[in-house]
Amino acid sequence: MTRFVFCFAVLFLALSVWASAQVNGGQSAYRFLTLPLSARLSALGGYQVAYAGNDVALGAQNPALYNADMHRQAQFNHDIYFAGINHGSALYAHHFDSLATTFAAGIQYVSYGQFDLTDETGAQNGTFSGGEYALTLGAARKYAFFTYGVNLKLIGSHLESYNSFGAAIDAGLAYQHPKQPISVGLTLKNLGAQLLTYNGVQENLPFDIQVGYSQKLLYLPFRFSIIAHHLYRWDIRYNDPALQQTNNLFTNQPDANKSYFADKLARHLIFNGEFTIGKALLLGFGYNHLRRQELGISARRTLSGFSFGASIRLKRFAFSYAKAIYHAAGGNNHIGINLNLNEW
Repeated sequence: MTRFVFCFAVLFLALSVWASAQVNGGQSAYRFLTLPLSARLSALGGYQVAYAGNDVALGAQNPALYNADMHRQAQFNHDIYFAGINHGSALYAHHFDSLATTFAAGIQYVSYGQFDLTDETGAQNGTFSGGEYALTLGAARKYAFFTYGVNLKLIGSHLESYNSFGAAIDAGLAYQHPKQPISVGLTLKNLGAQLLTYNGVQENLPFDIQVGYSQKLLYLPFRFSIIAHHLYRWDIRYNDPALQQTNNLFTNQPDANKSYFADKLARHLIFNGEFTIGKALLLGFGYNHLRRQELGISARRTLSGFSFGASIRLKRFAFSYAKAIYHAAGGNNHIGINLNLNEW
């Protein structure tokens, strides 16, 4: 196990150096891979890599979180996204005692709908559609208080007459405190490449390094988590022209007197929590500072960046709903159902 942790640490440092030169958000293919897989994830601000319980969708975000409690759990999620876009997932996990390993499989898809096909004069020549998907196979194994896991992804994309295929891998490591309800997770996401490009130009995948800390309070039915993302690059601020000042007649440059340290740090962090009420009701909320800063409106105070949701858990199944507020114009609605096949 010591050898494994050492190799994982070396891989982490090497990938950090490699990724620091990669182009940041909006400049990679298959961006749908960054969307929350489930309603519970949407409620938590889009990220949770430190704790999963029996939720196979959270295990799919960090493969080290797959565990025996997910045995024969099936989950279906549908995200009513913006502008008629539909996004969803289907997931299943199975634990094999003989192998001491939990395996999982799933599909994530997004449909962009129908568009008018026009030429350069504006004449309509029919319609076209667009969609993307990712097939995932994952596995995790526990050793002492550590769990390590991996996801293998096959990715496809169809945008009008352009097609692309790719492959990626997620690697994860998780630690569960032996005496306290504290867990820590680390995941390297979307390590891979395009196998077939859209037009001969090789594009990056949406690589990310995420670390999370989760703790359940001893005397309250409440769990809080802090998730850090995009750890391969310190400054992920958007270069906002509104924050520039004129130094002379010809150029605009950012204010050199401001370091924006607090904002740069906060954009890497997501804060979320969950209340457990009895055995049937789970209430969750989250705050995504990066989302609020990039999509909020400075002239109008909104709930951009906040999200919330609830899950009603019964013996055989659970229903989930989440609302994530992206902009003053609104947010998305995410619904999900979890089937406990052990009880059927």
